[in-house]
Amino acid sequence: VYLTEEKKWPNQTEVYRRAFAIMIERVEQAGKSSAGYQSSDELLADLLMIKRSLAMHHPARNELKIIQKLIRQVQLFGFH
Repeated sequence: VYLTEEKKWPNQTEVYRRAFAIMIERVEQAGKSSAGYQSSDELLADLLMIKRSLAMHHPARNELKIIQKLIRQVQLFGFH
């Protein structure tokens, strides 16, 4: 629903990339349409969900540090 056909991620098995493609689109649409995030708390909830999923499925991967940094930035600055 969030992505047009040309923006959809082509590989259906890359779930994290697909999720981030949707999240990026929602950030770009924030304040412009109902498809966008209504608040930074919604973005934060999505980031925390991805962090939990990565921790369960790939606990040794370095992505957790990157996600945590992004989470902290959203917590501190929101959409400013």
